[in-house]
Amino acid sequence: MTTRAKDAKGELAPGVALHGSLLYRIGTYAVVALLWSTVVSLMLCRGYTMNEAMRESQAATNAAAVSITNYLEDVDLDTVFRSGESEKYRDLVGDVDELRKGLGLKYLYLYVVNEARDTRTYRFVVGTEEENNDEDIDITTYIPTFGDTSVAPFSEQEYEALDGLAPKTYEIVRNQYGYLFSWYYPLFRSDGTVYGVIGADYDAGHMMRGVTDNTIAFAVPMIGILFANILLGLWLLKRRVLDPVRLVSKRMVLFTEVGSGEPLKMKRDDEIGGIALAYNKMSDDIRRYVLELEKMTADRVASDTELSVARRIQDGLVPSSKEVSGNGFDAYAVANSARIVGGDFYDLVVIPDGDRVYVVMADVSGKGVSSALFMAMCKTLLREKIATSATMAEALNEANDAIVAENPEGLFVTVFAGIYDPHTQILSYANAGHTRPLLVGSGFEHPDPGIALGVFEDAGIIDQTLHIPTGSGVLLYTDGVTEAVGEDGSFYGEERLEKAVRSATNAHDTIDRVLTSLEAFRGSREQFDDITMLALFALEDDATRWHATLPSDLASFAQVRDAILNLCGEGSDVKRAILACDEAFANVVMYSGATEVEVTCEHDGEVLWVTIADDGVAFDPLAQDSPDLEFEELDEGGMGLSFIAQIASSASYERSGDRNVLKMGFHVA
Repeated sequence: MTTRAKDAKGELAPGVALHGSLLYRIGTYAVVALLWSTVVSLMLCRGYTMNEAMRESQAATNAAAVSITNYLEDVDLDTVFRSGESEKYRDLVGDVDELRKGLGLKYLYLYVVNEARDTRTYRFVVGTEEENNDEDIDITTYIPTFGDTSVAPFSEQEYEALDGLAPKTYEIVRNQYGYLFSWYYPLFRSDGTVYGVIGADYDAGHMMRGVTDNTIAFAVPMIGILFANILLGLWLLKRRVLDPVRLVSKRMVLFTEVGSGEPLKMKRDDEIGGIALAYNKMSDDIRRYVLELEKMTADRVASDTELSVARRIQDGLVPSSKEVSGNGFDAYAVANSARIVGGDFYDLVVIPDGDRVYVVMADVSGKGVSSALFMAMCKTLLREKIATSATMAEALNEANDAIVAENPEGLFVTVFAGIYDPHTQILSYANAGHTRPLLVGSGFEHPDPGIALGVFEDAGIIDQTLHIPTGSGVLLYTDGVTEAVGEDGSFYGEERLEKAVRSATNAHDTIDRVLTSLEAFRGSREQFDDITMLALFALEDDATRWHATLPSDLASFAQVRDAILNLCGEGSDVKRAILACDEAFANVVMYSGATEVEVTCEHDGEVLWVTIADDGVAFDPLAQDSPDLEFEELDEGGMGLSFIAQIASSASYERSGDRNVLKMGFHVA
């Protein structure tokens, strides 16, 4: 079926089916309602007639039964009904027939039943003898006479009468005698036994036909009047309601197609007039909104272009993923922004000496462009401060002071920054209010939490250390991981995070396990916050390595000497290296107050790296003045610590947390 528009007068254009119009539908509903109400009325009328017929028949038949019973009360029933020829019998039948006519009954009769209760024998039957007019029954009415019998099945009501019970209801009979309500009453002898059954038939068919005729005679003109009123109502509805609504509909269709149209001019104070006013206002508002939307769309395109450029710039600062590896470590990081640009960032850089790796994990407050700009400033500032500071804590404290001084928007950033040395397997770090790190396979660490950068002056961030055993690693992350929301509204949490990475074997595997677990947990939920993670693993390196934690005792150095000889063999360069290490070890034992000394020796074929770490008082042996002595003089003993810098090809000292860490490199090839 095709649809079409209507002309300005609201008329249907050619091609539209009649049943598509609202007027046709309303008219159909009205006719259906009319027919339905007529049918229901006739059904109710019939039901009422049936009830009235039952009440009238019960009253008439009961009166007949009482009258016959009273008439025969002092009569010898066996004598009266010995034959149908006596004078008294004929008088009785005549009186009963007059009673029947007076009560409006069709038949009155009396019959007796044999002991087997299967045969009726009539004593009298009075009633009309006209032919039956029921179309379903074409037998001429025959009225039984005295002595006639019937073996038709007995009804429940007949059995009750034979048992001496008054009738509770009638039997509906449709036979050659008509459509009847038959009532049965017991006729008692003087001794109280049942002599027979008095039957009284009420002509329900005649009454129903009369009521039906009267109902039809009443219904036909009423239906005609209602139908005429419906037609008049539909005409008024079309003229006053549907035609104006069609005009409004046409103007709306035209407006949607061309974006313009003439205003409706309807001077009416009813609902149709209100619709016209609303349409005129709506069309004016839409025209204005379209103009504003066009301007907003142009602005949005420009904004999207700028955001796209910002995203590319941010990808340059914080790549979506980065992987680095070195001698004894590998690291992998990812960054997934919840928006086009985000505030989380990481930094992962191998320090130019090739041995250590610099890691940063940070989370800027807020989201969007402002957080992205603040993030770029913080990342640049952290690199600058870490490059010029002696420790991580010093770098973060200086960065905090700079951010507090120039932070008009009041933003802040949580930071975890550290440097990992694969030779000592120590991660020297400082924490500024960031989430606690997870040591893969061991559980969460509990560092000093610190305070976010940019909140207060004098943040008081301290240096800390974390030992990462070979084959294990540390996972750094932002709160977008643990606070990810699942389909049931719960948070991902630390417990799921720890379980996800428990059996990870390297940095890339660690990140992949978390991302897979997060995706399954979120289900159809959209990512709410930025997700950034960095994993760093300690691996077996290519150099020959020896590591031990020794008692703070001079005799313990013999194990260090033997280890160096086993790694490098004998030679003058090796001897000079052992001498320098001996002096450093002796100084720790004799003056630092350390309880134990941790020594790591690694030989990569050209350089012997020796790292001595202790928990004694802070002391930098490289800060001592170097005496002008020859090696032979140094070999005599008592030469002090200053010559270590002369023997070692490289040497560095740092105070990491509560530990002195001295790292020395010797060319022993």
